[in-house]
Amino acid sequence: MSGKLLSGLLNGVLCGIGASGCWKLDPLVQPFGYASCVLAYTHGTLGLIVSLRHAQNCHNPHLCLTRTLMEVGQLTLINVQFCQSSLGSSSPRTLLYGLSMAGLCCLAVKMPKVLVWRTAIGFCNMLCLLCIAKRSDAWGIHLKIALLYALGSDGVHYLWAMARGNSAERLYELCNIGITHLAIGAFLAKM
Repeated sequence: MSGKLLSGLLNGVLCGIGASGCWKLDPLVQPFGYASCVLAYTHGTLGLIVSLRHAQNCHNPHLCLTRTLMEVGQLTLINVQFCQSSLGSSSPRTLLYGLSMAGLCCLAVKMPKVLVWRTAIGFCNMLCLLCIAKRSDAWGIHLKIALLYALGSDGVHYLWAMARGNSAERLYELCNIGITHLAIGAFLAKM
């Protein structure tokens, strides 16, 4: 399979999973989970459009923005939804976590080349995900999401360093699909 065809297939799957999550989740009951699905749907759609174009070096600034948002924002939204579900929406810890991570995410979007923000966000997200897993019944799902996130961020940087850019992109897309699918399943179980 060619790289563009495989990328189109994986982005189509991400788009479908995001759309399925938007259809199944209630934005008034689980607003952060719904926003996470909208983000996955948008990123999948833009990736699908770029992969269907015939140009080899197609650069889409919107796709770069949604990629940065997927890297730093999707797991943050998922964690805030998990916090809201387990601690309650009026918990000061949920509010503090959401506001502090929103500030870091804004810095990461404004300065996408600075990797310190992404590393800090990734560490905080994984730590929060594992701490929430201690309070939850579905700790296996939280652990799988954390492992997929670690594989998708650190594994991609490792493959880029080995000059295997196409493999890194496919690994990143597969991890996004897995994270979105597991999160939707966890959100639906909490409804």
